[in-house]
Amino acid sequence: MVGIETGLGAAVGEELTRRGLQVVGVGRPASGHTAAAEEHAGASVTGDLADPETAATATELAARQGDLSVLVVASLHPLDRAFVSQDDREWDLVLDSLLTSSRTFCRGVAPAMQAAAAAEMEPGPLARPAPRRIVLTVPATTATATAGGSASAAAGGAVVALTRTLARELGGYGIRVNAVRVGHLEDEGAAAMATPVREMAAATTALGRFGTVQEAAAVYGFLASEGADYITGAVVDVTGGLLGT
Repeated sequence: MVGIETGLGAAVGEELTRRGLQVVGVGRPASGHTAAAEEHAGASVTGDLADPETAATATELAARQGDLSVLVVASLHPLDRAFVSQDDREWDLVLDSLLTSSRTFCRGVAPAMQAAAAAEMEPGPLARPAPRRIVLTVPATTATATAGGSASAAAGGAVVALTRTLARELGGYGIRVNAVRVGHLEDEGAAAMATPVREMAAATTALGRFGTVQEAAAVYGFLASEGADYITGAVVDVTGGLLGT
């Protein structure tokens, strides 16, 4: 569970635990990760989410706990700034959080999932591997033209393309790859908004409100479950009917 230090990540970790999975939480240092991991994960790793060493450590730890059957990456870095006003560091932070972390952990986990599936298919052509699942995260800016959202739109759009490509490449190993498109949630980002800004944001949704992290986590839990066994390459909206999606 990558991004467990956030309100969304902690809620997803709790949902996966409720569904009977042993969760290894991965989060950034000095971010409240430790408390979240202790509450919702059986084991934890801290580090740069874009660093392959962090992914390797987490993958090894998860493999020691049993079959590595699910990877969830729920790492977001909001940035509301006009394109011409962004500096390189801000742009890189968004890309690292959204795109590079997704690529890094998929690269770390997919080979282990493929190897396990290949071993299960050894008995013969009729043998089917156990279902394994990867669930990534993209922001609502991938579906709406939002001023100030160029970095997250670009990074999230790449994650959508990655999701669909990996679904094609890994499907033969029984690995389902999907993404959740997340809109306005009652999380740490919403708590920092001024009331008029929150009200304007809520008004852009068909339901007229922000979603809860628990509502979003339920969708991650579904995509990580056997109920989603015939879903792959999909991007599921959890936006409350955000206008334009």
